Amino acid sequence: MDITSLYTVIPNGEGLLALKHFFDQRTVKEPKSVTLIRLAELVLTLSYANLFVVFVKHQFFSQYNGPKTQLYGRYIDDCIGATSST
Repeated sequence: MDITSLYTVIPNGEGLLALKHFFDQRTVKEPKSVTLIRLAELVLTLSYANLFVVFVKHQFFSQYNGPKTQLYGRYIDDCIGATSST
């Protein structure tokens, strides 16, 4: 059996339920399961995607040797940029 694209198809809600199940099985309950679930929820939603896009942007611009960027803007997963050829 092979689950295709496992990490991209796990529904966040069900994944968080699975995490809660295993967090609740711990013998040491600190930090509380609800705290860990909330942190995981933050990572699995917009924060995670934004961190990744900013990381890719930094990698791109650290290797970019073209004309100076005159304009750069980003909204979630949409990016726009412009350079001058002079």
